[in-house]
Amino acid sequence: MIPGGTISGRVRDDGGEPITGARVELLRATYVRPGKRDFRIAGSALTDDRGEYRLYWITPGRYYLKVDSQSRPGNSAGRSDNEVAPKPYPPTLYPGTADPDKASVIAVEPGADLAADFVLASQRLYRIRGKVIDARTSQPPQITEVRLGPRQPGGFSNFSRSTVTNPTNGNFEFRDIPPGLYWLSATMEPNVDAPITPNTTSVSVADLLGALVFSRPAAHAAIDVSGSDIENLVLPMTRGFSIRGRVRVEDRELATINGFETIHVELASAGPGGHEQLPRPMSADGAFSLDNVFSGEYRLMVHVPRDLYVKDARLDGADVINEFFQVSGPVSGILEIVLSSRAGQINGTLVNEKSQPVPGIEAVMVPDRFRDRADLIKTAVTDKDGRFTIRGIPPGEYKIFAWEAIEQFAYFDPDVLRQFEQLGKAVSIPESGKITLEVKLIPAQQ
Repeated sequence: MIPGGTISGRVRDDGGEPITGARVELLRATYVRPGKRDFRIAGSALTDDRGEYRLYWITPGRYYLKVDSQSRPGNSAGRSDNEVAPKPYPPTLYPGTADPDKASVIAVEPGADLAADFVLASQRLYRIRGKVIDARTSQPPQITEVRLGPRQPGGFSNFSRSTVTNPTNGNFEFRDIPPGLYWLSATMEPNVDAPITPNTTSVSVADLLGALVFSRPAAHAAIDVSGSDIENLVLPMTRGFSIRGRVRVEDRELATINGFETIHVELASAGPGGHEQLPRPMSADGAFSLDNVFSGEYRLMVHVPRDLYVKDARLDGADVINEFFQVSGPVSGILEIVLSSRAGQINGTLVNEKSQPVPGIEAVMVPDRFRDRADLIKTAVTDKDGRFTIRGIPPGEYKIFAWEAIEQFAYFDPDVLRQFEQLGKAVSIPESGKITLEVKLIPAQQ
């Protein structure tokens, strides 16, 4: 049995006084795609009257620590009548930052006994108050969820806050918000009890889903919290707009591509409460439409058959494949996506320190540039002879990694990759190139 670790410490204010009743959370970073990092709570503890906390029986691994004096359990049983509620401080990550990108990773080894102290700096916090209205009627809609999250591409979605509107007047309020740039989003819950009218009984399931879930009214606003409270903010809920697009393949007709009907395009929102678009089939000439799009910051995602790659994507002449991009309102231009069938291929063999083939291990290909592009990170599992094949590779410079043991999707974490950068197998892929190589297994102890 592997012994667990322990983390303990003190939480104080900038005057050295202990902060009582603050919640210290042990967080594990999880990735659902490159640049989209979330935190999963792996444990928590409240500080005592001396500002001390202790987390124990921690499974070995990589963690973050967050302290939040505003997070209090709802159950008051067992609390003293003399307990003093802690002064509100903004959520703070160890060693003392509000920026997730500047937080330190704490590596917990088996049986480790670690110390981590916090000093929370006094900071003015603000209030955001407003109302949500239906843009068509100027009346408050039914109960609506309002979410507030950092306006940061690839930010941590579970650093968001949410509330619901007052159904009688549409009002909402957020308290104790630190200065910063935020996205504010309002989404109406789908009315699953709405009856199906006779003229919709012949409509496809996809169209019903589109009407019920993917075409819900919503509101999005970029706000700057700085210097004063925000009052009387109005969020008008509307249905989104459409972006027309076209996909073409260099030197070939799209319809001649095996599996072209599986190609689909979507926009992944950078902010909280991002709307998803219902995937719709494109026509044989590559025309498609992204419906119910709202103003915001997005990452373009193009899903293609394995022997194709995305060579270029432009909206109103701007590159939208390598970076997040801003949509400020209805778009008149066409989203032009160019695919190429001149993809490269890697045929590899994975071996251990004794040059023996290793079966059943995931080989991970990572680009030298644009590591937050999901389509440039490809994987393949080795067969019984340690062989693997990766196809559909755009021309460029890459590294191949293969770990004996690693947390799922940990290779989406730039910090993890930096640790193993020198252990990756470098490879250059030309157009239509087929490369054969041997990759060394990265042992678990590393």
